[in-house]
Amino acid sequence: MTGLRIWDLAGEPLSRPAILDETGTTVYAALRERAASVAARLLGSASDLAGAPVAYLAAPGADHVAVQWGIWRAGGIAVSVGLHHPRPEIEYLLVGGAGGVPRGGGAAGAVGGAASAGGGVGGGDGGGEDPGADASGPADG
Repeated sequence: MTGLRIWDLAGEPLSRPAILDETGTTVYAALRERAASVAARLLGSASDLAGAPVAYLAAPGADHVAVQWGIWRAGGIAVSVGLHHPRPEIEYLLVGGAGGVPRGGGAAGAVGGAASAGGGVGGGDGGGEDPGADASGPADG
């Protein structure tokens, strides 16, 4: 995983509140742990995403930050897909039509939905709309 100074600066002490949202307060220690989990799931057996773009859908709040930080920590470029964008735009982005953002499979790809409370990706149980819960592409309906 990529060593970024942000991890050294974020949350000293780790018990400080990092995010206040409708789900409550998330302290820096929990946010960093969730980001590490996202990074580990994205990397699999790889050591670095080497700047690969990773598209993700996440509601504003701790889930969004955890996924974004996890992508950065894994060495990827975070491409946040707006939850309220028209469906055709989301589909266009997630199928790689917008500059080669990969989708699904491999170390990098589309991260559908928000990180779960346990720090996973693609579960869609982090709240908010989740038009792309399946990392292989946007969900129907």
